[in-house]
Amino acid sequence: QLIELLTKIHQLEVYHMWQLRGSERLGFGVAFVYTILFGLGLTACSLSSGPDSAGQLDVEVRNSTRTYMDADVERRSEALHGFLVGQIAYDREDFDQALENFTRASELVSEPAPMLHAKLAELYMRQGELEAALSETKRALETNPDSTYNLLLLAGILESLGRAAEAQPIYSQVIELDPKLVEPYILLASLYLKQTQADKAIELLHALLKLDPAQAMAYYYLGRAHEQKADYAAAITDLNKAYELSSENITIALDLVRVLLQAREIEKAKALLSNPGKI
Repeated sequence: QLIELLTKIHQLEVYHMWQLRGSERLGFGVAFVYTILFGLGLTACSLSSGPDSAGQLDVEVRNSTRTYMDADVERRSEALHGFLVGQIAYDREDFDQALENFTRASELVSEPAPMLHAKLAELYMRQGELEAALSETKRALETNPDSTYNLLLLAGILESLGRAAEAQPIYSQVIELDPKLVEPYILLASLYLKQTQADKAIELLHALLKLDPAQAMAYYYLGRAHEQKADYAAAITDLNKAYELSSENITIALDLVRVLLQAREIEKAKALLSNPGKI
């Protein structure tokens, strides 16, 4: 029903007109005034050249201006309509229809639309089309290169493409842009661990814990880093803390059991498996 309603609204000229930005509405108004003045001038000239020719020219000028503006407004309106229908489909988790409508909207816009391109990037990632996702994310960043959301999206895509060396400085850039944002610390620490750079991960996670001492995932990855260094006592301490802060997280619980077994803490591992929360 919402899609039908949007389609009806889309057909209204009033709906078309208000899709113009302020400066474009002003431009249309000026063009309309000049058309009227030009028409009046032609009408005045008709005293000597005949009313029929002047009236015909006036109509042609008006129609020419309106046709040009309506085509531009129509294109913008169709782009907005495609985006809105795509957003409704996205909210319903109908991702195929969302992709179809967002793509149509993208083809109609004449300049980058960050939110639209970010949505397309996410949908392409869902389909495993990482190169297409990368292209859309770069378009999203054209108008706002400091968008932390889109930068994280870009870094994640690059990492998924096996281009970790390009992703790493982007995570660091996001931390500089917003030092209180948790995600880039966690993602960069995870990347360091994949590269077996445990010391860098530990340093980064300690910096995060100074900002947010109750961050469960920071303790979790800190435990993973100490495990990588075979410091099982420290790993158990960190994973225990992560588990206390997020006892419903099965991944943390299973990793804690694994490290307990590596440290030959068999009884504690059994206790955790048999009665989580009382270790």
